[in-house]
Amino acid sequence: MSQPLHARFATRAVKNPMILEKERQLTDSKYHILVAATGSVAAIKLTLIVKSLLTYKGVDVQVVLTDPARNFVEKEDLTALGVNVYNNADDWKNWDGLECPITHIELRRWAHLLLIAPLSANTMAKMANGLCDNLLTSLIRAWAPLKPILLAPAMNTLMWTNPITQEHLSAISRIYKNSEFIMPIEKVLACGDIGMGGMAEWRNIVGRVADKLQLEQKSVLPNAVKNIDGQDDDSSEQTAAFEEYDDDDDDDVDDNEQSNSMIETSANADITPKASLLPSTTESSISKDHETSQAPLGSESVDTQASENVTTKPEPPVPFTSSEYRNTEEEQYLNLIRYILENGQSRPDRTGTGTRSVFAPPQLRFSLRNNTLPLLTTKRVFLRGVLEELLWFIHGDTNANHLSEKGIHIWDGNGSREFLDSRGLTDRKVGDLGPIYGFQWRHFGAQYVDCDTDYTNKGVDQLAQVISTLKLNPYDRRIILSAWNPLAIPEMALPPCHIFCQFYVSEPCKPGGKPQLSSMMYQRSADMGLGVPFNIASYSLLTHMIAHMCGYEAAEFVHVMGDCHIYNDHLEALQTQLERVPKAFPKLFFKRDAKDIGSIDSFSVDDFAVEGYNPYGPIKMKMSV
Repeated sequence: MSQPLHARFATRAVKNPMILEKERQLTDSKYHILVAATGSVAAIKLTLIVKSLLTYKGVDVQVVLTDPARNFVEKEDLTALGVNVYNNADDWKNWDGLECPITHIELRRWAHLLLIAPLSANTMAKMANGLCDNLLTSLIRAWAPLKPILLAPAMNTLMWTNPITQEHLSAISRIYKNSEFIMPIEKVLACGDIGMGGMAEWRNIVGRVADKLQLEQKSVLPNAVKNIDGQDDDSSEQTAAFEEYDDDDDDDVDDNEQSNSMIETSANADITPKASLLPSTTESSISKDHETSQAPLGSESVDTQASENVTTKPEPPVPFTSSEYRNTEEEQYLNLIRYILENGQSRPDRTGTGTRSVFAPPQLRFSLRNNTLPLLTTKRVFLRGVLEELLWFIHGDTNANHLSEKGIHIWDGNGSREFLDSRGLTDRKVGDLGPIYGFQWRHFGAQYVDCDTDYTNKGVDQLAQVISTLKLNPYDRRIILSAWNPLAIPEMALPPCHIFCQFYVSEPCKPGGKPQLSSMMYQRSADMGLGVPFNIASYSLLTHMIAHMCGYEAAEFVHVMGDCHIYNDHLEALQTQLERVPKAFPKLFFKRDAKDIGSIDSFSVDDFAVEGYNPYGPIKMKMSV
């Protein structure tokens, strides 16, 4: 009597090399991560994701590519890392009878977690409706209910906002109970559109995987992923068809709209996960003797004022090509300028200069991790001016003369006799700006007399409350710093432009790590030429300072703008700036521990060390008063 069919299958199956290898891997005590990519330009980031995952202890990775995804990924770049890569043709390639393995079933058995990054609109629709017409969708349909799935959508803005997409998101969440979406972000997409739909930043995706599996970084990396600050998917010989766009742009490419163009990827990207708490492996440690960087003097521009005394250590200039490095975060800023130049409305303004303006453009997001300070590089930003003004705010000071005495003249115009008189503040002495930013931060609600009055213990000290709440109740949703006080606006020389900042603490990325501090600032009036570069730097510095005092790690600064404009007399200068290719942002370090500083009020300019700031020269722009 012959054996039952299932018994014959089992006997033969254990002799198959592929199944034997899977069984060995299933008992190897490793974390098995299956990474899949679908048809989106964002698939160019797949190699970076895989490289980064391999920097964690005990991680084994295998990859599944849909046919459209293969347009954007070089298989050889992945296999060089020791990773197996599967595509549709592999599902039944080894089938030769009942003893042969079925690839989508074996991969499902092997994996502890499935990451699909990017997830295209096409594959999302198939997943929501249960279609299984390729290796990946068959794998999804056969997925074990208790195993996690992380999904990072990437598609055009109108595809993302289409109601059917929202239905698909709901259906997937309902059907696959252990699935989580890593939501897309606003950005300039590969097609040139600006809006929601770009795949989440790849470091954040890796961080979510690490957090889900509680992974730990390796102390020694394998050869294939060594020097992670200096490696990228540089072995791919891709053409720069979308070179003018951010190489992280994410228009979806459907099965019937496959692009034969590839995107040239950077050769020197840092693949340390953004969520990782390890320091960068670049040689950027603080030296004992810091050099002093000088900025040229200019009376008309906040970018060209007095020499900077902030401790900086510039890196030697290096010949730059777009294939070596791309500062995609500064490109956000430059792309927004281009967008305003092309689409902005001509509008009159208070100063009489005239502007081109747009309302509520996509937010700008800047990573602060690994000590990063987003100080624009396409022109020199007056760093000492940014720091002195921020410390002036923190001290609650409203006397512009105190800045002028230090060579910081950015408030001189608004504190002049002529300007104060024009505001009806004829009883104010020159330089007395009234209850502006710092006063509201430290004494909100107090009765303002003049800039010389002592306001100790008067009003609400919002900044102290922010720091206290971050330490004691970090998940509070009311950690807010507001400079907008309608009752006090008539007394102000200039109502605040950046009016509101909210702070947000997220969990450490791994056991023993530091909580992550992010901030979001809303700016009602955003001068793209002069003000915004200052504001990006200032609030990024403030976030770093507060994180330092709380024992947290600075994570991200998000910049939201209302009336976003370019002054007509800045057009020529900004055209010059747009011709420059952004360089890497510098690093920020504090010379004293938080316990030695004591409180936020005790910072001085000498506490800051900025390394690697190697910008282009300053660009003069006149400040409209």
